[in-house]
Amino acid sequence: MYMPNNPFELVPNAEAVANHTKQLHKDPPAPSTFSGRYTFILWGDKFEEETASIFAAELRRVGICVKVIGITGSALKGRYGLSLTPDLTLSQALPLAPEAACVIVPCSMAKLRQLQDDPRVGQFIAGAAANQAQLVIHHDS
Repeated sequence: MYMPNNPFELVPNAEAVANHTKQLHKDPPAPSTFSGRYTFILWGDKFEEETASIFAAELRRVGICVKVIGITGSALKGRYGLSLTPDLTLSQALPLAPEAACVIVPCSMAKLRQLQDDPRVGQFIAGAAANQAQLVIHHDS
């Protein structure tokens, strides 16, 4: 099973996402790893829709509970105009953070810096990290 050693692993580009997805096909995570836990995908305006949609679809396909978390409202458009409707708002997801197995943040480094302005994002990531959740960040190389 592929799991990064570093909880702050960076996924540099679409090719890395595709390779990660292929690895999931070959060796899906053991159910006990994610049993009763969530994989959260943070979703905001101009985030990387390719990364978000691939992770959401592929992880759900192998039976992992994935929730897309809207940082700033509903039906937000990605970098190339694709709209994704979040399953939960960030405020709704905050109490679930300790149940996270993984948090995926599909955005550029500039967008990631903007997230630091929202204290709820820090609270959410800290809550997930307290339970040793993996943090996967997509960024432009």
